[in-house]
Amino acid sequence: MAYYLSREEAQAIMTQFGNKESIQAISVATGRDPKTIRKVVTDPTPQSTRPRRARGSKLDPYESYLAERWDQGCHNAQVLWEELHQRGFTGSLSLVKQSVAPLRSQRGVEPTPRFETAPGEQAQCDWADFGTLVYPDGPRKLYIFAYTMGYSRRMYIEFVHDQRQDTLFQCLEHAFAWFGCVPTQILSDNMTPMVVSHPYDGEVVWNPRFKAFADFHGFRPKAAKPYRARTKGYVKTFVM
Repeated sequence: MAYYLSREEAQAIMTQFGNKESIQAISVATGRDPKTIRKVVTDPTPQSTRPRRARGSKLDPYESYLAERWDQGCHNAQVLWEELHQRGFTGSLSLVKQSVAPLRSQRGVEPTPRFETAPGEQAQCDWADFGTLVYPDGPRKLYIFAYTMGYSRRMYIEFVHDQRQDTLFQCLEHAFAWFGCVPTQILSDNMTPMVVSHPYDGEVVWNPRFKAFADFHGFRPKAAKPYRARTKGYVKTFVM
């Protein structure tokens, strides 16, 4: 029985299968029936010999942009799809995944260089969920506030029951007192008490109250790029 896929789509499926992805995972990523995926990976010959009508892809006008963003280090198909959507692309996320699948196998994953800062230059902070504590009046969520100095990797942690802005301010002030200093810059993810919005290729809109807190203590806030957890590596090592 013939399965009506383009040659490029069949090759992308074969690449995913060669990268040890399961048939079910490929089915979810492409939107194709698992039976079709199984036919492609077990007998690709009918696809390569079946006459087909040549037609363009919705991605054709964006191939150069995809290649450029890939070379810049953006290998997240979801992010690429959102960027293309902003530029008028009307295709599906699975089409973008299929397009970049061969790039993953050809170019591999580039190593991430170790990021270093000078003494006192930067600290990083984050929250981590630590489960639930049961009190006589009922259960309460427990979180860890983690604050790490960039140069020494020394860490301050504090257990709290919420992630409100006032709690964040209190934790930061406790960390300043513990280390006896305020760093030049504090890097975090886009947590709500700090950031109102942060488009992938746009400027951060800071929460006004947090910005006033930063100005008062004399540090410069910085938010990690969306979808780029590696930006905040040494605190993520602890909380993940």
